[in-house]
Amino acid sequence: MFEKRNVQRSPINWKLDTQSKLDLEQSKDCLYFLEQESNEHQQQSLLDIVYFIYDNVINDLIIKKNKNQINNRDILKTNIFNNNNSNNNDYNNINSDNILKEYVQIEKNLILWCSLDNIKENAYCFYRLNNNNKNNNNNNNNNNNNNNNNNNNNNNNNNNNNNNNNNNNNNNKNYENLEYIILIVGPTQAQSSKSSGEIAKSFSSAISYSSVQYQLHQARNKQEVIESFTTFLNNIENDNDNEYDGNIIPMNSNYKEKNESLQPLESVSNGSDHENYYNNNFITDNGNHSLNDGIVSGVINESTNDNNNSNNNNNNNNDSLIFNKEDSKFKNFLNGYKYLIKDIKYRYDYEVYLSDWKDGLKDWKSFQKTLSTTVFLFFAILLPSIAFGVLNSSNTEGLLGVSKTIVAQGVGGMVFALLSGQPMVILLSTAPLAIFIKITYSISIENGLDFYSLYSMIGLFNGFFLMIYSISGASRLMKYSSRFIEETFAIFITIAFLYDGIKPIVILFIDNLYDCDNNCQLTNQIPVFTLLISLCTLWICFKLSNFNQTKYFNRVFRELISDYALFLGVLLSSAIRWTIFLPLDYEHFPHGLDDLLNTEIKSLPAWGYLLALALGFLLSLLYFVDQNISCSLATTPSHNLKKWSGVHLDLLVVAFINIVLSLLGLPWLHGALPHSSLHVRALATIESFTNPSTRETKEIFISVQETRASGFFSHLLIFICIFLVSNVLIYIPIPVLYGVFFFLGVKATVGNQFWYRLLLLITDNTSLPNSTIIRYCRQCEIYKFTTFQIICLLIFCFISFYPNPYLTIFFPLFLTILIPIKNYLLPRYFKKSIINILDHH
Repeated sequence: MFEKRNVQRSPINWKLDTQSKLDLEQSKDCLYFLEQESNEHQQQSLLDIVYFIYDNVINDLIIKKNKNQINNRDILKTNIFNNNNSNNNDYNNINSDNILKEYVQIEKNLILWCSLDNIKENAYCFYRLNNNNKNNNNNNNNNNNNNNNNNNNNNNNNNNNNNNNNNNNNNNKNYENLEYIILIVGPTQAQSSKSSGEIAKSFSSAISYSSVQYQLHQARNKQEVIESFTTFLNNIENDNDNEYDGNIIPMNSNYKEKNESLQPLESVSNGSDHENYYNNNFITDNGNHSLNDGIVSGVINESTNDNNNSNNNNNNNNDSLIFNKEDSKFKNFLNGYKYLIKDIKYRYDYEVYLSDWKDGLKDWKSFQKTLSTTVFLFFAILLPSIAFGVLNSSNTEGLLGVSKTIVAQGVGGMVFALLSGQPMVILLSTAPLAIFIKITYSISIENGLDFYSLYSMIGLFNGFFLMIYSISGASRLMKYSSRFIEETFAIFITIAFLYDGIKPIVILFIDNLYDCDNNCQLTNQIPVFTLLISLCTLWICFKLSNFNQTKYFNRVFRELISDYALFLGVLLSSAIRWTIFLPLDYEHFPHGLDDLLNTEIKSLPAWGYLLALALGFLLSLLYFVDQNISCSLATTPSHNLKKWSGVHLDLLVVAFINIVLSLLGLPWLHGALPHSSLHVRALATIESFTNPSTRETKEIFISVQETRASGFFSHLLIFICIFLVSNVLIYIPIPVLYGVFFFLGVKATVGNQFWYRLLLLITDNTSLPNSTIIRYCRQCEIYKFTTFQIICLLIFCFISFYPNPYLTIFFPLFLTILIPIKNYLLPRYFKKSIINILDHH
């Protein structure tokens, strides 16, 4: 067997895995080379060899670091060998699965590893056996004996055959067929990505290459062993033709010539399609390859004349081919309406549209999932709608209140669920829209304009621009967006949620503790209890949402509690408020139904229409980016959605919805974070998978129940709530709504890599997880990339929350500017490999 192991090892991407390269580079400082010098050592068992390495290498390191430490080589035996071996002979049989706890054997190389508490640095111990020299000497002696004893050939041959059989049996039982015993020893408290097991993984992958095996076979000292791995690393950096991106399937046992190129026999594909690149090659419209070097499908033309003719023809056509590509791109941009037609064709197909409803109601399990998701969405949308209604009412002095927000949410959500291209997306009056509404009101008051008139005209121009974006297929430009922009905006939404929840509590503390004059003793408990109820709501909702990860009750009950976490959290928090905090006198949020719809639009001055046009354009940028990002995060490849995602159709539907809402004086709606992603998660079947090598736990979306039913019925219930505002919903305390803001903000950070990297900034180096980004990127690169993203986020927050409305009005523009910042500034400061790892899903 060429390769034998009793541990599972994930493949190494040598092009990207920085940590594995560092493991091999450290061999210059911590590699130790030992070699058998006499035949006496050949009688040693494997345990004796491990003891020999300990006495000559590891013990010296321990003494050098801590002279008071007691040397105990039996610790090494306990960590490497099983305890069920009765005598020394048992330690020879390395083919037995019972002797070694963990090992990897590749050809003639046995790799062992362990961690010790009393060692502070790594040690790579290469112990070379002289079995090959012994075998060569035996062969020479046998040949000489055969030449000198011609009369006894038959007897000698028989004896030799018997001896050879016995030797073969012995070799199968012990380590004499090995060339190297490699022992990796490291400190116990090293971070998981730098543990001795991970270092052994790096060496085992490198030794899987035949060129490394050949150089180790030729090595006779420490420097030559180090040189074999140095050459391997240099070839990885310089060899652009090979892909080191999969699990290496080793070569046959025969060593290749020394001048052979470094490449494995076969690589396991990572699932992506690899393209073949040629120099000066072009692909014509009919798909035929035009190659300057005379290579067609890997066959080299022998005729130099043919090559020259091919070169001349291609050089003459290069300019026309490039022009045709540029012209084709321009035509495709002008023909963007075809993408909208394609969305309509696929999403409004009778069978597809029917399946959008049937998939959510086809059996009891599907119905139960749809029902729980409907209830979840009902509370996840209704409570923020009430909270944003309270916020809009405060910002507009009651012109846009809770009742209008509920009507807009219910009607707009039902229309979008019926007609959208991607029903997984959820529309909501979000924090950025609340900021824009506040700015609109401030500008109208300062310039003496009617708020409803200015508001309606901004909404009309916004809808007009959105229709242009939809018909022209402008959503294709979002291909220049990436994880950097999406997750920066997602964290901004989290900050906006927390800001909207914390700001009124801070105002309560100021009004009741600092500016209360002589009434402080009567009102000083209000802000404290408000904060307690808000945090209580956050804690209950968060704990219940993760209840499916506990061990209490059975799986069905745990999932039921988790699905209805927000509803139960609000119910329990409201009960706590009306029982424990009963003496507190809270104001109910404004809930009047008077002037529910406003259809009176007054004329504006000429400059007022120009102002509305400019504000409508800025608002359309916010809609364009936010709607596309919401759809992108909801349909990310990890969610494993199967149906067509009609982003162009979504923009058109959102445009019509907001035009109607603007004319009726109702709050605007667009795609919301994190509700869209949470909608997908609620309809998904998810399993957790733990990588045995990195010990990193990941969630895998097995399937998603893609249906319009959950979105439609949840918004239908929300619309019905307009009749319950004055009777039922007013009993939801305002502090509980602040807690809902906190919960939605905290929940949005789950699965966000930007947030994950923010936590790495304050994580102890010895506790860093053995994740992909830790192994593939240096820590300084991760910190620098995260710092760059933090700067963009801080600028975004400063523009959005600055009290001057004439500066805040440009926050949608900055959100759009993040796209060129990502595409032009990031490549200047970071390598392409770093960007590919940190900026892609």
